[in-house]
Amino acid sequence: MKRRKLTIITVILMLLLTQSIILTGCKDEKNNESGTNTEDNENIDYGNDPVYFKHQICKKYKLVIPIEIPMSWTSPYRGTEGISLAGRIEKGKIKVGDKIEIIGQDPESGKEVTYFKDIEVLELYGNNEKHEPQLFDELKEEDNAGVYIEGIERNKLEGNKYVIIR
Repeated sequence: MKRRKLTIITVILMLLLTQSIILTGCKDEKNNESGTNTEDNENIDYGNDPVYFKHQICKKYKLVIPIEIPMSWTSPYRGTEGISLAGRIEKGKIKVGDKIEIIGQDPESGKEVTYFKDIEVLELYGNNEKHEPQLFDELKEEDNAGVYIEGIERNKLEGNKYVIIR
């Protein structure tokens, strides 16, 4: 009985530690604002470790947003159908009109893969002081963001993907 309780406590502690590592995201990189753009690092092997992969892209790029929820969306302002990429900005800032890329980790090789390039940000949604969705011209680190784009199928955004600016 004591051994079982100890095992359960150990598992809970490991889960909490893992979650805190994942949730910290780019926090360790906050003081490194160099935004190193490394074309030669395209073929780095991340060893299929999503935490290490996220840590490495936080070091490489000016903007990092893990895509938590890609949603089909009809813009109430444009009247057009597109995709809203929902996630929390881990590093950097984003503005309407910015050109973004969507990258991810190849599930087989563990290497960085660019899925889409040169996509224009059409609208940005965030939460105001009352936690209601609102349109913004710019969002910054630690803001929850909905990045509205067009021309991409939602099913191609499933899995471990990130919005980045080089």
